[in-house]
Amino acid sequence: MIFGIDPIFALIPLVLYVILSFTELNAVLNVFICVIFSAILTQQPFSSFGGVIGASLGSFLGMIGLIIMLGAGLGAVLQKSGVAEFFVRGLVNKIGVKTEKRAVITTMLSSTILVALLGTLAGAKASIAPIIIPLVAVVGLTPSVVATCFLGAGLTGMFLGPYTPQVVTIMELTKLSYGTYLVSAGIPLALVVYLVTFFFALRTQKKTIGVYSYDIEEKTDTDVD
Repeated sequence: MIFGIDPIFALIPLVLYVILSFTELNAVLNVFICVIFSAILTQQPFSSFGGVIGASLGSFLGMIGLIIMLGAGLGAVLQKSGVAEFFVRGLVNKIGVKTEKRAVITTMLSSTILVALLGTLAGAKASIAPIIIPLVAVVGLTPSVVATCFLGAGLTGMFLGPYTPQVVTIMELTKLSYGTYLVSAGIPLALVVYLVTFFFALRTQKKTIGVYSYDIEEKTDTDVD
């Protein structure tokens, strides 16, 4: 450590990173500042950055973090490009949101599929929330129900996706193939969580209807065949 200070001060870059995360500073610049500060604090030469980054990405935990980061980035791309909206509206066309049950099913399916494909819960929700909420709010789904669907169905997607952190971790530790994992654990667990989420969402709807609601200024047309 620089100047022989106590190693506890090595936590300063982490604290700085948390503080800067709540500002409008670019996330990449935030990481860069904290990395530079850490190098100065620990007297590490800048030439060693490449080796440290390579070793970190080559570790198992580094791979999990990379999967989460790439999934969040892909979710932002899907939202900006309009693919997420096309996907959600495609489900609406197939299932419809004319009733509360259909709205719940549509919300759950869109959440599960996107989470399974992207491998991240937050990235998928950020992609579909601005699209699905105005649609289901028209038929009266409450915020509590939508949150229940997002969480329960999203977790189901985490159990099924081939590149989700949970699945990658289980496959790495048990050395099971993806197909074996799905048959023995993934699909049974997903079915249980999915059914519990569906019935709990309907029960929550009965308890919160008329109590909580979305403030949607512009109503979205849900009469989709």
